[in-house]
Amino acid sequence: MHLILVGDSTLDNVEYTYKRKGPCVTDHIDSRLGEGSTVSLLAVDGHTTHGVAAQLKKMPSTATHLVLSVGGNDALGHIGMFHRPEVVMDMAGAVNELTDRLDEFQKDYRACLDQVLAHELPTLVCTIYNGDFPDPLERRVLTTTVRLFDDVIMQCAFDAGCPVVDLRRVCTDPADYFNPIEPNEHGGKKIAAAILSALEPDRSSISYVHPSGEG
Repeated sequence: MHLILVGDSTLDNVEYTYKRKGPCVTDHIDSRLGEGSTVSLLAVDGHTTHGVAAQLKKMPSTATHLVLSVGGNDALGHIGMFHRPEVVMDMAGAVNELTDRLDEFQKDYRACLDQVLAHELPTLVCTIYNGDFPDPLERRVLTTTVRLFDDVIMQCAFDAGCPVVDLRRVCTDPADYFNPIEPNEHGGKKIAAAILSALEPDRSSISYVHPSGEG
């Protein structure tokens, strides 16, 4: 196996682990792969769905499997609408605008996934996790909104026949995060375990691993 990781800081989390000299997601995966297998990181911290095409241009010819984890930065860009007073005061208007943004995200995500699938390799898709936002009201609003973006990701994945790892069920503890939106060493270890568990051939379409890393 030569596993390729594309997407954003969910997979490229070295910036949030190196200060503590801990392993990142790629390190965790590499340490658990069997002899003769390898993993390559093409994901880039901060990238959105539009950045994946450039990552795929660096795809090595030896690639056998792909993992796509992207969309969180797209969602964050759209969620900013809730900070506008006129939107907050108009619920119907807010829902209508959010629907427009979800439609835009769906178009962008489908195009991104199509670019990944064009390589004709087994592909695993990850959802967006909830993060660890300290303010209870902000956390409630963002968690609800993330559900809608994750629904888009899952529908796109299901339509394409891709297995899915729901990271909302993997990174469930505040200890999994370096800051409100980035996984630390602990979260990265759980993400790595979930990815490798889902790559096992007997897993179902939606894969979930316990925080311990057991299936």
